[in-house]
Parts: sequence; structure tokens; C-alpha cells
Amino acid sequence: MLRHASAVAFRGSLVARSASTTTSSAWPAFLAPVVNRVTDGAGLGELQRLKAAVNEAETAHEAAVAQRAEALRAHDSLTQGRSSTQADLTVLLQRRDAWDADDVKKFTRLTSDEHSLKTRISESLITREASERAAEAAERAFLKAVRSQYHGELMWQEKYRALSLYSTWALIVVNSLVFVGSGIHRSYADRERLAEVERAASELSAASQRASDAASAAAQ
Repeated sequence: MLRHASAVAFRGSLVARSASTTTSSAWPAFLAPVVNRVTDGAGLGELQRLKAAVNEAETAHEAAVAQRAEALRAHDSLTQGRSSTQADLTVLLQRRDAWDADDVKKFTRLTSDEHSLKTRISESLITREASERAAEAAERAFLKAVRSQYHGELMWQEKYRALSLYSTWALIVVNSLVFVGSGIHRSYADRERLAEVERAASELSAASQRASDAASAAAQ
């Protein structure tokens, strides 16, 4: 029971963790294949399968525990019935010398009941032991499913964390390349504009020189 309580508490801690990793199944039919492919690629499909396995194992465990409790109750009831019958037989045997016909019938009935109860107790004991083994096996399967879900979510979180880290660094690299590229492009554009200004200044200076030379020649 303690292991079952700890397993239930442990699984309860997974509910909040798995809430963020559960995808909605209410997708349009034409989007379902794409969503399923993305879900499987991201590892969410495996988490959903693990969660379904936990739910199935929990249901089986609860059913096995209920069967064990019923078998225990039935065995205890038969044991108490046999104890009561044996007590009645003991009281009846203590006054054996004073029996009448009704006492003989009662003794016969109690003896038959005691023998029947003994057989039924043996059968119920077998059923009880089998139900206890089944409940223990179901509990182990449930705990195993819970641990599998827990480890699956840990692996998914590690994968997501690594992917997030790589994505962040990739974004930093891309931004750096864009910044450096834009700087180089701006520098190249500035050099082009400066060269154009210098060419324009040279052409203007040459034109001014030619005009000055022409004016000097005309004055002579």
C-alpha cells in the first residue's frame, strides 16, 4: 500500500510535467498526418504512448487491488464463519450428555457446515494468494510504467534543452554573420560613394583647369 501511495504521488508529479508535452488530438483531418509526423519527430508521440501505458497499467493495478481486497474480505468472512461454527460445536459438545433430537440435528448440521467451510477456506486461501501475487505484479508493472514515463520526459526535456541551446547559438551565429555582412556591405558602399565623389571632384577640377586654360589662351 505504501508503494502504491508513493507511486500515485510520483505519478501526480508527472501530470504537471506532461501537461506541456501533450498535444491536442482535435486537429482537422487534412492536418492530422502532418501533426503526427511533427509530433513523432519531436518525441511527443513517444511521450503520449508512455502516458497511455501508465494509464493502462494504473487501471489494471486498481482492478487487481480491488480483486485482492474482495478475496481478502471473502477469506476473512469464511474464517470468521468457521470460528463461529466451531464455537457452537464446542458449546454443544460440552453438554453432549443432555442432547435431544434437535441437538443431534444441530450437531450434524454444524459438522457439515464446518467441513464445508474448511474446504471453502482452503479454496479462498488459494484465490487470496493468487490475487495478492496478481496485485503485486500489477503494482510492479505500474511502477515500471511510471518510471518509463518519467525517464522519457527527462530525455525529452534534455533533448529540448539541447535543441534550444543549439538553436540559440545558431541564431547568434546567423545574427553575427548578418551584422558582419551588413557592415562589410556598408563599408563597400561607402568606399564606392567616396570613389564616385573623388571622380566627380577630379572631373570638376579637370574641367575647371580646361576652362582656365581656354580663358588664358583667349586672352593672349
